[in-house]
Amino acid sequence: MILNRSNANRWSKTISIEVKTCNGYVLITAKDHVSIDDIVALFKTLRQNIFKGKRLKLLIDDRDETFDASFSIARKLANLFTENSDILESRVAVVVTTTLSYGIGRMVASILAAYNFELNIYKDFEVAESWLIK
Repeated sequence: MILNRSNANRWSKTISIEVKTCNGYVLITAKDHVSIDDIVALFKTLRQNIFKGKRLKLLIDDRDETFDASFSIARKLANLFTENSDILESRVAVVVTTTLSYGIGRMVASILAAYNFELNIYKDFEVAESWLIK
């Protein structure tokens, strides 16, 4: 399933978020610039089309996307995870390439820790996948 959304506010590109189920988890792959609105739409899609009563394990591959970085954005991301905790497993793995993305991910992880979420940030896909499915 691919979620496409024209993002006129940022470079007039179409972003693509691909969602597929594999190895007992849901793989989310984002391309180009992803906004908070895109992530809200993603969670709506997960809830309506993927969630079938069993909580979802998520592996988020952010190696090919960019995101606006700020503490405010990190807080909004954490809120989206907690608002959707009824459909998510408590463990989420995220794969990034940049130091900035890693830092934002760690901010989100520290916020989510207070809600018993374990969000780990990795730079290696195989290591992230191994942690998630163990």
